[in-house]
Amino acid sequence: MHAATALIVVIVANLFEHVGAVSKRWCCLTELDLMPNAYNVGYGECPGGLLYYTSRPPSGPWPTDLDTLLLVFTTVLTNLCFVPGVINNARRGMAFEMVVGAATFVTSTLYHLSEVMDRRVLDMNPGQWHRLDNVFAIMSLVAVVGLWMDLPPGYHRDALRWGAMVMVVCFQELGPWSLLCTLIPIITSLLVFAWFLLTNPTHWRLYNRNMTRGLLAMALAFVCFFKGLDEQRDAYRAFHGCWHVFMGTAVYFFTRGCVTRPTTTTSGAEVRKEK
Repeated sequence: MHAATALIVVIVANLFEHVGAVSKRWCCLTELDLMPNAYNVGYGECPGGLLYYTSRPPSGPWPTDLDTLLLVFTTVLTNLCFVPGVINNARRGMAFEMVVGAATFVTSTLYHLSEVMDRRVLDMNPGQWHRLDNVFAIMSLVAVVGLWMDLPPGYHRDALRWGAMVMVVCFQELGPWSLLCTLIPIITSLLVFAWFLLTNPTHWRLYNRNMTRGLLAMALAFVCFFKGLDEQRDAYRAFHGCWHVFMGTAVYFFTRGCVTRPTTTTSGAEVRKEK
């Protein structure tokens, strides 16, 4: 009995030691140059890509220069535009979309904060937050396509939601900075939507003003997103901030334009959310 207990203690201790080592040696593909021995990682220990390092210690002072504060405004605070859509989802009883939207808001905010401040936030570096932001941002776009379909609660809606989540996570693990791995889940969801329209020809909701406004805002959002990819011409990331603003606006209108589904209370009584 004592021998078994001792063996379990040794295994757990080795496990925690291994986890600690992994957290100190985390690396990913980034645009940054590899710094030898940063966080005890050498050139041969990051075969998958480049180390995403930060130069400011987590316990150090936060920068307050004007350039940094402008970047905080354009890339961090603009994420607040996603909050109204999250609130709308909560009011309408759409728990899945609410959780995905809230996760997108949190991970995008902390990624940009960590990147702009050049420091770890909650003991994760910008690369780690960036990967999480990728997952939930793509999943949010897929969830928006689900809003367009207005599927009733049940097997098919749940299968599409969770199947999409599995696909997004797997492709982001395969290539977090690969355009193809980003587009495949989105294109797949659009193909499902196209098939849905073919089998439900009366469903297309352009007559719905909120959906139309959402599509216009989304179009502006993607224009700003692609313009913001050229960071040398957009030093203060104004276009990326506008991507947040217009995409948050689009989500807000989409959540107002979709069909209001009844939710069930714990007592089994149906409650309809008001538009």
